[in-house]
Amino acid sequence: MKVARRKKSVEVDGASFVISPLTYSQIEEHALRSKAWNDTPSEKRDRKVLRDLALWVVCCGLNNASEGGPGAPDALSEADLANEMDDILAGRLIREIFDFSGVKTTEPSEEEAKKVEAAAGESLASS
Repeated sequence: MKVARRKKSVEVDGASFVISPLTYSQIEEHALRSKAWNDTPSEKRDRKVLRDLALWVVCCGLNNASEGGPGAPDALSEADLANEMDDILAGRLIREIFDFSGVKTTEPSEEEAKKVEAAAGESLASS
């Protein structure tokens, strides 16, 4: 049985999107993937893993709002969005999707942000 989904229109810098909240299963999957990232020592973190997780959240929010849903043949993938979105757009959509889903997020402290940036820089330099 298909359940009706809540939908919301979001505009970011002139671009319009329709999103739906994450499902319970998607929230649990995000929590597991985030925990795996957080449990990885900073010197071994790959920024691409974090980017793919962010794009996965955006895919879920957009695909949940589409007629076919997340399993549709034309559902968006992280690879699709990697070629279409920039960090600003993805970040704003993630915040909207999390907010619409009731997921509380916190901004990282300045120290945490510097650690993530350093890890990302090291990862990019080694690739």
